[in-house]
Amino acid sequence: LFFLPAVPMKVLGELVEGATCGARYDDQVLRLPTTGERRATLAAGVRAGMAAILGADGEPDPDALAAAVAELHEMGWSDVTAAGLHAEARDVDPDTVGPLLLAVAPGVNELGRELLLRRFCRVALARGGITPAGNRWLGHIGAHLGMTPAHVRGVIAEVLEQPP
Repeated sequence: LFFLPAVPMKVLGELVEGATCGARYDDQVLRLPTTGERRATLAAGVRAGMAAILGADGEPDPDALAAAVAELHEMGWSDVTAAGLHAEARDVDPDTVGPLLLAVAPGVNELGRELLLRRFCRVALARGGITPAGNRWLGHIGAHLGMTPAHVRGVIAEVLEQPP
């Protein structure tokens, strides 16, 4: 004997199964960004933020440019060159920096946001100090990463307290 329901049963949704791990997931997982897409989003946002910091006071400072290249290389983007960043800093569109950073924010936790802002601060400091324009950009960047003004000020203060 076996049971055939007379009333249709509820459809719970579709599942996808990992080919390697065999784990089953709701098919909504297919709409999430891939690792490659997340890395590209992070790269675009960080490079835009670096370009904004570098161009905050006009022509990029050579020491700040070298610091930005070093920070980006440390993050794994070894293809970044000073010439490329210099061009990006000259041509940065302030209206695109915010949206690029807003796209980064959901994929980065609070500690990651602080680490990113610290990198931007170190580049701004490489100019010889954080200028008013650089400070405004740091606030703008922090806000678009989802940080409060107090949080941004706290991160900047920590960086300023660190020995060079």
